[in-house]
Amino acid sequence: MIPAVLVLVALIAIGIVLARLYRRSEKDRAYVRTGFGGQKVVLDGGSLVLPAESERRDPYALLERLAHARVERLFLPYVGLQALAEAAAAGGTVPRDLRDVITAGEQLRITPAIRRLFGTLPGAVLHNHYGPTETHVVTAHELDGDPERWPELPPIGVSLP
Repeated sequence: MIPAVLVLVALIAIGIVLARLYRRSEKDRAYVRTGFGGQKVVLDGGSLVLPAESERRDPYALLERLAHARVERLFLPYVGLQALAEAAAAGGTVPRDLRDVITAGEQLRITPAIRRLFGTLPGAVLHNHYGPTETHVVTAHELDGDPERWPELPPIGVSLP
C-alpha cells in the first residue's frame, strides 16, 4: 500500500513540474550580454539566452542567434547595439521578435544604422538607462515611435521611483 502512495505522489510531483516548465516556454526570452541580469524575466517564467563567446565577438552571428531564439528583450551596451545595427544594415539577419532593447553603460547616440534597425522593428522600444555601477539604474528614458524623429543624443531620462 505504501509504495503505491509514493508512486502516486511522485507522479503528481512530476506532473506539476512539467506543467510549470511548459508554461515557462511561452514567456519572454531575454538576451543578456553584460552579465546575469533579467531577473524580472526569470521571475515571470521567461528564459535567458546567454551568448556563446563566438557570438559575443561576431555581430552577424549574434543577430542570427537573436532571430533563431526569437529574443524579445535585449540588454547590451551602446557599442554592442551599434555593432548589431551596422551588421543588420550590411545584410545581417534582423531579429524581428525584438520589442525591448535596453542599453546602458555609455552615452547613447542615435546613429543612422540604429535608426534603420529600429525602422525595421515596428513597435520596438529603445530604453536608455543611466546610473552608477553601485546602483545600476538611477534614470531611464524610452524611445519609441518613428526612429527618424529620435534625437541624436537622447536624454538620460527621469529619476526612477
